[in-house]
Amino acid sequence: MIESKSQKWSRTFFWNNIPNTITTIRILMLLPILCFLYANLSVLKVMVIASLIIMLFMDKLDGYLARRLGQATRFGSIFDIAGDRIIEVTLWMVFAHLKLIPVWVPIVILIRGILTDSARYQALSNGKTPFGKQSMMKSRLTEFITGSDFMRAIANVKILAFILLILATMYPYLLGLGLIVTYISIFVNLLRGIPVIVDADV
Repeated sequence: MIESKSQKWSRTFFWNNIPNTITTIRILMLLPILCFLYANLSVLKVMVIASLIIMLFMDKLDGYLARRLGQATRFGSIFDIAGDRIIEVTLWMVFAHLKLIPVWVPIVILIRGILTDSARYQALSNGKTPFGKQSMMKSRLTEFITGSDFMRAIANVKILAFILLILATMYPYLLGLGLIVTYISIFVNLLRGIPVIVDADV
């Protein structure tokens, strides 16, 4: 029996694949966040911060549920990364537009994302996945840098940078600290991207 498009959609999302549904919700949450960032109301800025924290929790939850419920798929691993990329690049671009960070920051993040995602596509075409049992990573060191809980926790410094930059729109004296954390986040981001590119030739 040939599966219809609606059946494929249902199998990929909703209750048949809760992690992918969570990723979709995270992406959709970006729309009101963008509106609130441009609003000149402190209460809306606080709501953005709360939303970012919720989105961080959801990002951890979808990975956990994918493993727990046996719903981990190749599409899911790529879709999760794509969701992260959409959210991160968009926020960096907005902060640059609001003149809170230099314009080179989102450019660097975008270029890094294009390179690493191209490398992951190459690995995917060879039957590998970004993480998991068929991981494209070739050594324990690269697996640690890209996929360990410790490095993923360090990578979340970008959330702290986002929060500080949002707070800086209300309390300008926090902008300096926000920039420092932003630069640390960029360094960590680039550090985690190098192994992906190096190990792409599978």
